Amino acid sequence: MNSTRLVGDLMCKEQAVLDILQKSSFNPKRGAQNISIPCPLAPYTPLHRSNRDSRPSMGIKITDTAVLVHCFTCGFKSGQLSYLYSRLAHHDASWEPALQAVRSMEAQYLSNGLEALRSMGYMKKQEEKETPLDEALFAPYANKFAPYLMRRGITLDTAKRWGVGVDEERKRAVIPVRDKDGLLWGAVGRTYVDEKPKYLNYWEMKKGRHLLGHHLVDNSSTTVIVEGSIDALLADQAIQQAGYGEDYNVICVLGSSVSDIQVQKIISCSHEVIIALDADDAGLKGTKSAIRSFSKRIMTRVADISSVGQNDFGSCSPEQIGYVIDNATLI
Repeated sequence: MNSTRLVGDLMCKEQAVLDILQKSSFNPKRGAQNISIPCPLAPYTPLHRSNRDSRPSMGIKITDTAVLVHCFTCGFKSGQLSYLYSRLAHHDASWEPALQAVRSMEAQYLSNGLEALRSMGYMKKQEEKETPLDEALFAPYANKFAPYLMRRGITLDTAKRWGVGVDEERKRAVIPVRDKDGLLWGAVGRTYVDEKPKYLNYWEMKKGRHLLGHHLVDNSSTTVIVEGSIDALLADQAIQQAGYGEDYNVICVLGSSVSDIQVQKIISCSHEVIIALDADDAGLKGTKSAIRSFSKRIMTRVADISSVGQNDFGSCSPEQIGYVIDNATLI
């Protein structure tokens, strides 16, 4: 791509951002390097002295790869404009159409950038598209309940909600892994006779590409991110029993780290995330990485499971799970 095209694309992107800011009644002011607006988050944070930012304290810098947003009063920072609008939509649902418009704009410029890289020979050949599994694969395990789950405190209602089955031959409770549309991509089998390995992925599932519990996600809610399948079932059960099912979703990333693909999928269906990985060395390392992946793109909180003397939600009581979630720290 030559420099003339780069400048032209950047100018078009800047105009698109200005148009959205103007339609949002933010009264943007274009400077030599940045765009400035009064911080629209002023009504929602005590760091602004009033509900209106009397001086434009939020700066917006447009680059070829990002739209950098920073309020010098409340400290808000993000690498994409959609994060600002997702914060506004979190506080006031009337911002939802504007949020979708911003995401559409960002998707357009991402597409343009990828096409430019592809034309320059920097993009690898696209891998063959994966297809979901045949439901018949799960049929032998369906509609069965392992007593092991009851010993772990999981109710029959929760098992039905997650579609849990049983592999009687391998003696494992089998939890299907489905996408947002409910299509089957694999399953996780948890032994109930202390065999190795403790967890077994079925049908050569690539766990870093999928999310356990994705089919239960409500786009308008906060997503709690956990490591293990039992952690996910117990956390979701505690949330449902406490009457907060419309406010929180639970997603299991099937390990102590969150892949880039999983990050994208979680952000696309969440207004906020709570990172609740295990309180051990692997979980703490994964938490640091997850903070870097999420914090500049979506409202992010971090849960401290060790605050109740436990390492994971699988060892917590419902009351402890509620306490940990309620007291998650905003990053």
